[in-house]
Amino acid sequence: AVASWRIQPPYPYRLTGLMGHANPYMSMMNLAAPFTLMWFFKTRSFLGRVGCGLWLALFAFTVPFSSSRGGMLALAAWMGILFLFWAWDNRIWVRLLDLLKSRPLLFIVLGLMASAAIVFAVIQVWVFFNNHPTHGSVLSSRSEFWSLAATIWQNSHYYPWLGAGPGRFVLEYQGLEGGYPYSFWAMHAHGLIFHTLAEFGLVGVTALVTL
Repeated sequence: AVASWRIQPPYPYRLTGLMGHANPYMSMMNLAAPFTLMWFFKTRSFLGRVGCGLWLALFAFTVPFSSSRGGMLALAAWMGILFLFWAWDNRIWVRLLDLLKSRPLLFIVLGLMASAAIVFAVIQVWVFFNNHPTHGSVLSSRSEFWSLAATIWQNSHYYPWLGAGPGRFVLEYQGLEGGYPYSFWAMHAHGLIFHTLAEFGLVGVTALVTL
């Protein structure tokens, strides 16, 4: 039994072991989830709908155990985008404008309730990741990696336009940390933007953002 929501029993880690690493798991599942959700509502096949529903239920069950912060952001992104497309196709904004004109008080109440629900969900996710038993706080060691990446970029010969060069992050990281770090040896800056900045500078970041 779970003593409280702050204590995680062993079974999530067994489940995570079956899923594989959280980041690639969430990357692949987030690609499939929007199409599965669309198919669930669009298909006329009973078995197809049952299959999609089962897949979505299992996906929803495994998401809290994935411990992937980037995956959670991607989950929120595709759900938000899919909702906006649905609202646009069904002209929800027209209905909202009509509701605002005819019943402004009801519109305000519904808006406040929706805003409160979103804020509550964000706070719960923030609290969960700030008390995660394995990751520590939300940013945990990320800020250290980002700071090292910024230092590598600033120490580059052609700063700020270019960085240390392709594949140089690990070697420069070793130099800054004084050899092989005893705690953790970062293969990358734990952020594509920061990693690109360290190795390719502003030119690389501009190309990445443009792409």
